Amino acid sequence: MSFLSRIRRELPQFVNIGQYRLRLPPGSKLNLYQAQFRRYDIALGEIARVIHKAYPTMCAIDVGANVGDTAALIRKYADIPVLCIEGDKKLLPMLMENLAQMEFEVVIEPSFVGRDRTFVDETKIREGGLNASLVGAIGTVDRGIEMQSLETILLRHPKFAGAKLWKIDTEGCDLAPGFRSS
Repeated sequence: MSFLSRIRRELPQFVNIGQYRLRLPPGSKLNLYQAQFRRYDIALGEIARVIHKAYPTMCAIDVGANVGDTAALIRKYADIPVLCIEGDKKLLPMLMENLAQMEFEVVIEPSFVGRDRTFVDETKIREGGLNASLVGAIGTVDRGIEMQSLETILLRHPKFAGAKLWKIDTEGCDLAPGFRSS
């Protein structure tokens, strides 16, 4: 690894999204993506604005909230309540710090989304603190972090049960092993 790569991987980084200045984890590529792709993530903000115009009391859910960049993007376009679901213990302090800037209702649910009574083995999480992948870390052995189904999470946050906008970014765990759609 080159000296510059090591420095970039170790130094804190920041990104501006609307009026928010968000701290990013060391090694984040968000600034690179935004510089390389001028319209990166803009579509989601525009979608939020259009839906909010049609449904002024709407709310949104962000599964895999990371450091709150999607919440900031949504809030750049409209004052929409956002439920931010993130289970990575390394990212949660940064998520809390970043969302503290948002005056309007933004709620953090510190969970990984999955089937109730399944667990994440913390020792098998890849890229924890950046873009964690749970592939190969999920099981039914009562060890690690218990996952929560969306139904369970929404029982704790009923205001968001009728969300009009959902963003799901779960690094390969969008469909758990054995998942069957009906």
